[in-house]
Amino acid sequence: MKKILGTLAEQGAYTGGFFLTQVIAARVLPLDDFALFSALYSSVILLSIIHACTAADILLMFGRRGQSLETRSLMNILYPVTALAIVATVYFAISTGRPLTVVLMPFFFMAFIIYWSLRSLAILNHKTFSLLIPPLLQVAVLSTLLYHASASLDLIMTLITLCLGVPALFFWRRLSSGVPYVIEARDWIGFSISNSAAQVVLWTMTHGMVIFLLASGDTAGSAFFRVVMTLILPAQYFGIALSNHYLPGLIKLHKENSRAYYRQCAKLAFLGIGTSAAYGGLLMLGGDRIPALIFGEAFSGMGLSQLAILPVSLAVIQSGRTILKSSGLNNYVLIAMLVGLAGFAMHLINNHYTLTTGAMLLGVNLTAATIVLAVLLTALLTRFHSTQERT
Repeated sequence: MKKILGTLAEQGAYTGGFFLTQVIAARVLPLDDFALFSALYSSVILLSIIHACTAADILLMFGRRGQSLETRSLMNILYPVTALAIVATVYFAISTGRPLTVVLMPFFFMAFIIYWSLRSLAILNHKTFSLLIPPLLQVAVLSTLLYHASASLDLIMTLITLCLGVPALFFWRRLSSGVPYVIEARDWIGFSISNSAAQVVLWTMTHGMVIFLLASGDTAGSAFFRVVMTLILPAQYFGIALSNHYLPGLIKLHKENSRAYYRQCAKLAFLGIGTSAAYGGLLMLGGDRIPALIFGEAFSGMGLSQLAILPVSLAVIQSGRTILKSSGLNNYVLIAMLVGLAGFAMHLINNHYTLTTGAMLLGVNLTAATIVLAVLLTALLTRFHSTQERT
Protein backbone atom coordinates (compact mmCIF):
# COMPACT_ATOMS: atom_id res chain seq x y z
CA MET A 1 0.00 0.00 0.00
CA LYS A 2 2.84 2.40 0.85
CA LYS A 3 4.40 1.82 -2.57
CA ILE A 4 1.28 2.70 -4.55
CA LEU A 5 0.49 5.64 -2.26
CA GLY A 6 3.94 7.07 -2.92
CA THR A 7 3.48 6.75 -6.68
CA LEU A 8 -0.01 8.28 -6.57
CA ALA A 9 1.07 11.08 -4.23
CA GLU A 10 3.93 12.08 -6.53
CA GLN A 11 1.70 11.94 -9.59
CA GLY A 12 -0.96 13.93 -7.73
CA ALA A 13 1.56 16.62 -6.82
CA TYR A 14 2.92 16.76 -10.37
CA THR A 15 -0.57 16.84 -11.89
CA GLY A 16 -1.67 19.50 -9.43
CA GLY A 17 1.38 21.58 -10.25
CA PHE A 18 0.81 21.14 -13.98
CA PHE A 19 -2.87 22.04 -13.60
CA LEU A 20 -2.42 25.03 -11.29
CA THR A 21 0.39 26.43 -13.42
CA GLN A 22 -2.01 26.65 -16.35
CA VAL A 23 -4.68 28.22 -14.12
CA ILE A 24 -2.20 30.85 -12.95
CA ALA A 25 -0.99 31.48 -16.51
CA ALA A 26 -4.59 31.88 -17.73
CA ARG A 27 -5.22 34.50 -15.05
CA VAL A 28 -2.03 36.57 -15.32
CA LEU A 29 -1.08 36.40 -19.02
CA PRO A 30 -2.71 38.26 -21.92
CA LEU A 31 -4.74 35.96 -24.18
CA ASP A 32 -2.10 35.90 -26.95
CA ASP A 33 0.66 35.00 -24.48
CA PHE A 34 -1.53 32.37 -22.86
CA ALA A 35 -2.19 30.86 -26.30
CA LEU A 36 1.59 30.58 -26.84
CA PHE A 37 2.02 29.16 -23.33
CA SER A 38 -0.75 26.66 -24.14
CA ALA A 39 1.12 25.58 -27.27
CA LEU A 40 4.33 25.21 -25.24
CA TYR A 41 2.53 23.09 -22.67
CA SER A 42 1.01 20.97 -25.43
CA SER A 43 4.58 20.43 -26.64
CA VAL A 44 5.56 19.43 -23.10
CA ILE A 45 2.73 16.89 -23.12
CA LEU A 46 3.97 15.50 -26.45
CA LEU A 47 7.48 15.30 -24.99
CA SER A 48 6.07 13.50 -21.94
CA ILE A 49 4.38 10.99 -24.25
CA ILE A 50 7.59 10.34 -26.17
CA HIS A 51 9.53 10.15 -22.91
CA ALA A 52 7.00 7.68 -21.50
CA CYS A 53 7.31 5.49 -24.59
CA THR A 54 11.05 5.71 -25.21
CA ALA A 55 12.43 6.20 -21.70
CA ALA A 56 9.99 5.79 -18.79
CA ASP A 57 8.52 2.48 -19.94
CA ILE A 58 12.00 1.21 -20.82
CA LEU A 59 13.33 2.09 -17.37
CA LEU A 60 10.33 0.45 -15.68
CA MET A 61 10.51 -2.70 -17.82
CA PHE A 62 14.28 -3.22 -18.06
CA GLY A 63 15.64 -1.26 -15.08
CA ARG A 64 17.13 -2.99 -12.04
CA ARG A 65 16.07 -2.05 -8.54
CA GLY A 66 18.91 -1.10 -6.20
CA GLN A 67 21.45 -0.69 -9.01
CA SER A 68 22.77 2.36 -10.85
CA LEU A 69 22.04 2.82 -14.57
CA GLU A 70 25.15 4.00 -16.41
CA THR A 71 24.93 7.56 -17.71
CA ARG A 72 25.87 6.44 -21.23
CA SER A 73 22.97 4.01 -21.32
CA LEU A 74 20.53 6.63 -20.02
CA MET A 75 21.70 9.16 -22.61
CA ASN A 76 21.07 6.62 -25.39
CA ILE A 77 17.53 6.10 -24.11
CA LEU A 78 16.93 9.87 -23.95
CA TYR A 79 18.06 10.61 -27.52
CA PRO A 80 14.55 10.50 -29.08
CA VAL A 81 12.90 12.86 -26.58
CA THR A 82 15.91 15.20 -26.66
CA ALA A 83 15.76 15.32 -30.47
CA LEU A 84 12.05 16.16 -30.31
CA ALA A 85 12.76 18.95 -27.81
CA ILE A 86 15.23 20.43 -30.31
CA VAL A 87 12.64 20.20 -33.10
CA ALA A 88 10.05 21.92 -30.88
CA THR A 89 12.49 24.70 -30.06
CA VAL A 90 13.27 25.27 -33.75
CA TYR A 91 9.55 25.33 -34.59
CA PHE A 92 8.79 27.98 -31.98
CA ALA A 93 11.91 29.95 -32.94
CA ILE A 94 10.57 30.20 -36.50
CA SER A 95 6.93 30.83 -35.59
CA THR A 96 7.13 33.18 -32.58
CA GLY A 97 9.91 35.68 -33.25
CA ARG A 98 10.59 36.07 -29.50
CA PRO A 99 14.37 35.69 -28.91
CA LEU A 100 14.35 35.46 -25.09
CA THR A 101 11.51 32.92 -25.08
CA VAL A 102 13.39 30.78 -27.61
CA VAL A 103 16.61 30.92 -25.54
CA LEU A 104 14.69 29.71 -22.47
CA MET A 105 12.95 26.85 -24.28
CA PRO A 106 15.77 24.24 -24.24
CA PHE A 107 16.20 24.69 -20.48
CA PHE A 108 12.42 24.62 -20.01
CA PHE A 109 12.04 21.35 -21.92
CA MET A 110 15.11 19.70 -20.35
CA ALA A 111 13.87 20.44 -16.82
CA PHE A 112 10.81 18.31 -17.55
CA ILE A 113 12.87 15.54 -19.19
CA ILE A 114 15.21 15.33 -16.18
CA TYR A 115 12.29 15.22 -13.77
CA TRP A 116 10.43 12.50 -15.72
CA SER A 117 13.56 10.33 -15.90
CA LEU A 118 14.14 10.72 -12.18
CA ARG A 119 10.52 9.77 -11.51
CA SER A 120 10.87 6.49 -13.46
CA LEU A 121 13.95 5.49 -11.47
CA ALA A 122 12.24 6.53 -8.23
CA ILE A 123 9.18 4.38 -9.01
CA LEU A 124 11.45 1.44 -9.80
CA ASN A 125 13.24 1.86 -6.46
CA HIS A 126 10.12 2.77 -4.43
CA LYS A 127 11.49 6.23 -3.51
CA THR A 128 8.85 8.55 -4.94
CA PHE A 129 7.93 10.55 -1.83
CA SER A 130 10.98 12.82 -2.17
CA LEU A 131 9.73 13.86 -5.61
CA LEU A 132 6.80 15.69 -4.01
CA ILE A 133 9.11 18.66 -3.46
CA PRO A 134 9.69 19.97 -7.05
CA PRO A 135 6.00 20.28 -8.11
CA LEU A 136 4.94 21.66 -4.71
CA LEU A 137 7.75 24.21 -4.92
CA GLN A 138 6.61 25.12 -8.44
CA VAL A 139 3.05 25.82 -7.26
CA ALA A 140 4.22 27.80 -4.22
CA VAL A 141 6.51 30.05 -6.27
CA LEU A 142 4.11 30.60 -9.17
CA SER A 143 1.22 31.37 -6.81
CA THR A 144 2.99 34.60 -5.85
CA LEU A 145 2.29 35.85 -9.39
CA LEU A 146 -1.42 36.03 -8.57
CA TYR A 147 -0.70 39.02 -6.33
CA HIS A 148 0.43 41.02 -9.37
CA ALA A 149 -1.76 42.42 -12.11
CA SER A 150 0.23 40.64 -14.81
CA ALA A 151 3.32 38.53 -15.42
CA SER A 152 5.48 37.69 -18.41
CA LEU A 153 5.61 34.38 -20.24
CA ASP A 154 9.41 34.36 -19.94
CA LEU A 155 9.24 34.76 -16.15
CA ILE A 156 6.82 31.82 -15.81
CA MET A 157 9.06 29.61 -17.99
CA THR A 158 12.13 30.52 -15.92
CA LEU A 159 10.41 29.77 -12.61
CA ILE A 160 9.13 26.40 -13.84
CA THR A 161 12.61 25.47 -15.09
CA LEU A 162 14.25 26.31 -11.76
CA CYS A 163 11.58 24.73 -9.55
CA LEU A 164 11.54 21.41 -11.44
CA GLY A 165 15.07 21.09 -12.75
CA VAL A 166 17.26 22.12 -9.81
CA PRO A 167 15.67 19.83 -7.14
CA ALA A 168 15.57 16.97 -9.66
CA LEU A 169 19.32 17.22 -10.20
CA PHE A 170 19.83 17.18 -6.43
CA PHE A 171 17.70 14.06 -5.89
CA TRP A 172 19.36 12.32 -8.84
CA ARG A 173 22.43 11.66 -6.70
CA ARG A 174 20.33 9.64 -4.22
CA LEU A 175 19.36 7.19 -6.97
CA SER A 176 22.83 6.90 -8.52
CA SER A 177 24.31 4.44 -6.03
CA GLY A 178 24.72 0.70 -6.43
CA VAL A 179 26.26 -1.68 -8.94
CA PRO A 180 26.31 -0.06 -12.42
CA TYR A 181 24.42 -1.69 -15.29
CA VAL A 182 23.41 -0.92 -18.88
CA ILE A 183 20.22 -1.42 -20.90
CA GLU A 184 21.17 -2.54 -24.41
CA ALA A 185 19.43 -0.88 -27.36
CA ARG A 186 18.43 -4.22 -28.88
CA ASP A 187 16.26 -4.85 -25.81
CA TRP A 188 14.07 -1.80 -26.25
CA ILE A 189 14.34 -0.09 -29.64
CA GLY A 190 11.58 -2.01 -31.47
CA PHE A 191 9.17 -1.69 -28.56
CA SER A 192 10.03 1.99 -28.28
CA ILE A 193 9.17 2.75 -31.92
CA SER A 194 5.78 1.03 -31.76
CA ASN A 195 4.98 2.53 -28.37
CA SER A 196 5.90 6.05 -29.50
CA ALA A 197 3.91 5.84 -32.73
CA ALA A 198 0.79 4.79 -30.82
CA GLN A 199 1.04 7.60 -28.31
CA VAL A 200 1.80 10.27 -30.92
CA VAL A 201 -1.44 9.27 -32.65
CA LEU A 202 -3.36 9.71 -29.38
CA TRP A 203 -1.69 13.07 -28.75
CA THR A 204 -2.66 14.19 -32.26
CA MET A 205 -6.33 13.55 -31.48
CA THR A 206 -6.24 15.34 -28.11
CA HIS A 207 -3.58 17.79 -26.92
CA GLY A 208 -2.17 18.24 -30.42
CA MET A 209 -5.35 20.07 -31.41
CA VAL A 210 -4.14 23.06 -29.37
CA ILE A 211 -1.17 23.51 -31.72
CA PHE A 212 -3.34 22.77 -34.79
CA LEU A 213 -5.78 25.54 -33.84
CA LEU A 214 -2.99 28.00 -33.05
CA ALA A 215 -1.29 27.27 -36.40
CA SER A 216 -4.66 27.81 -38.10
CA GLY A 217 -4.86 31.31 -36.63
CA ASP A 218 -7.60 30.45 -34.13
CA THR A 219 -5.93 31.89 -31.01
CA ALA A 220 -9.10 31.87 -28.91
CA GLY A 221 -9.95 28.32 -29.98
CA SER A 222 -6.45 27.17 -29.06
CA ALA A 223 -6.70 28.71 -25.59
CA PHE A 224 -10.18 27.30 -24.98
CA PHE A 225 -9.15 23.81 -26.14
CA ARG A 226 -6.14 23.97 -23.80
CA VAL A 227 -8.54 24.68 -20.93
CA VAL A 228 -10.69 21.68 -21.89
CA MET A 229 -7.71 19.34 -22.00
CA THR A 230 -6.36 20.77 -18.75
CA LEU A 231 -9.60 19.85 -17.02
CA ILE A 232 -9.21 16.28 -18.30
CA LEU A 233 -5.58 15.94 -17.18
CA PRO A 234 -6.10 15.00 -13.49
CA ALA A 235 -7.94 11.79 -14.40
CA GLN A 236 -5.52 11.07 -17.25
CA TYR A 237 -2.44 11.45 -15.05
CA PHE A 238 -4.01 9.35 -12.30
CA GLY A 239 -4.35 6.53 -14.85
CA ILE A 240 -0.72 6.98 -15.90
CA ALA A 241 0.41 6.74 -12.27
CA LEU A 242 -1.56 3.51 -11.79
CA SER A 243 -0.05 2.06 -14.96
CA ASN A 244 3.48 2.99 -13.89
CA HIS A 245 2.92 1.28 -10.56
CA TYR A 246 1.37 -1.91 -11.96
CA LEU A 247 3.47 -2.41 -15.11
CA PRO A 248 6.64 -3.99 -13.60
CA GLY A 249 4.55 -6.41 -11.52
CA LEU A 250 2.30 -7.35 -14.44
CA ILE A 251 5.30 -8.20 -16.62
CA LYS A 252 6.62 -10.50 -13.90
CA LEU A 253 3.23 -12.13 -13.22
CA HIS A 254 2.57 -12.74 -16.91
CA LYS A 255 5.60 -15.01 -16.98
CA GLU A 256 4.84 -16.79 -13.71
CA ASN A 257 1.17 -16.99 -12.69
CA SER A 258 -1.69 -16.36 -15.12
CA ARG A 259 -4.43 -16.31 -12.47
CA ALA A 260 -2.68 -13.67 -10.36
CA TYR A 261 -1.91 -11.76 -13.55
CA TYR A 262 -5.58 -11.51 -14.52
CA ARG A 263 -6.52 -10.43 -10.99
CA GLN A 264 -4.01 -7.58 -11.14
CA CYS A 265 -5.21 -6.58 -14.61
CA ALA A 266 -8.79 -6.43 -13.31
CA LYS A 267 -7.69 -4.35 -10.33
CA LEU A 268 -5.84 -1.90 -12.60
CA ALA A 269 -8.86 -1.52 -14.90
CA PHE A 270 -11.32 -1.16 -12.01
CA LEU A 271 -9.30 1.53 -10.23
CA GLY A 272 -8.47 3.49 -13.37
CA ILE A 273 -11.86 3.41 -15.07
CA GLY A 274 -13.87 3.74 -11.85
CA THR A 275 -11.97 6.82 -10.70
CA SER A 276 -12.20 8.42 -14.15
CA ALA A 277 -15.96 7.76 -14.27
CA ALA A 278 -16.38 9.55 -10.94
CA TYR A 279 -14.28 12.46 -12.21
CA GLY A 280 -16.31 12.64 -15.42
CA GLY A 281 -19.47 12.78 -13.31
CA LEU A 282 -18.08 15.79 -11.44
CA LEU A 283 -17.36 17.56 -14.74
CA MET A 284 -20.91 16.88 -15.87
CA LEU A 285 -22.41 18.22 -12.64
CA GLY A 286 -20.17 21.30 -12.66
CA GLY A 287 -20.99 22.14 -16.27
CA ASP A 288 -20.16 25.66 -17.44
CA ARG A 289 -19.36 26.90 -13.93
CA ILE A 290 -16.07 24.99 -13.62
CA PRO A 291 -14.01 26.76 -16.36
CA ALA A 292 -15.16 30.21 -15.21
CA LEU A 293 -14.48 29.43 -11.55
CA ILE A 294 -11.00 28.01 -12.15
CA PHE A 295 -9.67 29.94 -15.14
CA GLY A 296 -11.66 33.19 -14.94
CA GLU A 297 -14.69 34.71 -16.63
CA ALA A 298 -12.88 34.87 -19.98
CA PHE A 299 -13.46 31.10 -20.21
CA SER A 300 -17.11 31.02 -19.18
CA GLY A 301 -19.71 29.42 -21.42
CA MET A 302 -17.70 26.28 -22.16
CA GLY A 303 -19.99 23.27 -22.12
CA LEU A 304 -18.36 20.27 -20.43
CA SER A 305 -21.31 17.87 -20.34
CA GLN A 306 -20.46 16.25 -23.68
CA LEU A 307 -16.87 15.76 -22.51
CA ALA A 308 -17.77 13.77 -19.39
CA ILE A 309 -17.14 10.50 -21.26
CA LEU A 310 -13.61 11.55 -22.27
CA PRO A 311 -11.85 10.71 -18.95
CA VAL A 312 -13.46 7.25 -19.01
CA SER A 313 -12.38 6.56 -22.59
CA LEU A 314 -8.83 7.70 -21.86
CA ALA A 315 -8.75 5.46 -18.76
CA VAL A 316 -9.87 2.49 -20.87
CA ILE A 317 -7.07 3.24 -23.33
CA GLN A 318 -4.45 3.63 -20.59
CA SER A 319 -5.45 0.45 -18.72
CA GLY A 320 -5.78 -1.56 -21.94
CA ARG A 321 -2.43 -0.49 -23.36
CA THR A 322 -0.72 -1.36 -20.06
CA ILE A 323 -2.26 -4.84 -20.10
CA LEU A 324 -1.32 -5.42 -23.75
CA LYS A 325 2.17 -4.06 -23.15
CA SER A 326 2.74 -6.38 -20.19
CA SER A 327 1.79 -9.38 -22.33
CA GLY A 328 4.11 -8.40 -25.20
CA LEU A 329 1.30 -7.28 -27.54
CA ASN A 330 2.11 -3.59 -27.80
CA ASN A 331 1.59 -3.58 -31.59
CA TYR A 332 -2.14 -4.08 -30.99
CA VAL A 333 -2.19 -0.71 -29.24
CA LEU A 334 -0.84 0.98 -32.37
CA ILE A 335 -3.52 -0.72 -34.50
CA ALA A 336 -6.24 0.54 -32.12
CA MET A 337 -4.83 4.07 -32.26
CA LEU A 338 -4.82 4.03 -36.06
CA VAL A 339 -8.48 2.93 -36.10
CA GLY A 340 -9.31 5.90 -33.88
CA LEU A 341 -7.21 8.24 -36.02
CA ALA A 342 -9.13 7.17 -39.13
CA GLY A 343 -12.43 8.13 -37.50
CA PHE A 344 -10.94 11.37 -36.21
CA ALA A 345 -9.62 12.37 -39.65
CA MET A 346 -12.87 11.50 -41.44
CA HIS A 347 -14.86 13.62 -38.99
CA LEU A 348 -12.53 16.60 -39.46
CA ILE A 349 -12.59 16.34 -43.25
CA ASN A 350 -16.37 15.91 -43.44
CA ASN A 351 -16.86 18.99 -41.27
CA HIS A 352 -14.27 21.14 -43.08
CA TYR A 353 -11.82 21.06 -40.15
CA THR A 354 -14.33 22.51 -37.69
CA LEU A 355 -16.11 20.76 -34.78
CA THR A 356 -12.76 19.65 -33.39
CA THR A 357 -14.30 18.50 -30.10
CA GLY A 358 -16.56 16.07 -31.96
CA ALA A 359 -13.61 14.72 -33.94
CA MET A 360 -11.61 14.19 -30.75
CA LEU A 361 -14.46 12.35 -29.02
CA LEU A 362 -15.03 10.09 -32.02
CA GLY A 363 -11.33 9.25 -32.38
CA VAL A 364 -10.75 8.58 -28.68
CA ASN A 365 -13.92 6.50 -28.25
CA LEU A 366 -13.11 4.39 -31.33
CA THR A 367 -9.62 3.79 -29.96
CA ALA A 368 -10.98 2.75 -26.56
CA ALA A 369 -13.49 0.34 -28.10
CA THR A 370 -10.81 -1.26 -30.29
CA ILE A 371 -8.45 -1.70 -27.33
CA VAL A 372 -11.20 -3.37 -25.27
CA LEU A 373 -11.80 -5.75 -28.17
CA ALA A 374 -8.07 -6.51 -28.43
CA VAL A 375 -7.75 -7.21 -24.68
CA LEU A 376 -10.79 -9.51 -24.66
CA LEU A 377 -9.65 -11.43 -27.74
CA THR A 378 -6.13 -11.96 -26.41
CA ALA A 379 -7.50 -13.11 -23.04
CA LEU A 380 -9.83 -15.60 -24.74
CA LEU A 381 -7.09 -16.90 -27.03
CA THR A 382 -4.70 -17.28 -24.10
CA ARG A 383 -7.30 -19.24 -22.14
CA PHE A 384 -8.02 -21.40 -25.18
CA HIS A 385 -4.33 -22.23 -25.68
CA SER A 386 -3.95 -22.99 -21.97
CA THR A 387 -6.90 -25.39 -22.13
CA GLN A 388 -5.48 -27.06 -25.22
CA GLU A 389 -2.12 -27.57 -23.54
CA ARG A 390 -3.71 -29.17 -20.46
CA THR A 391 -5.71 -31.59 -22.60
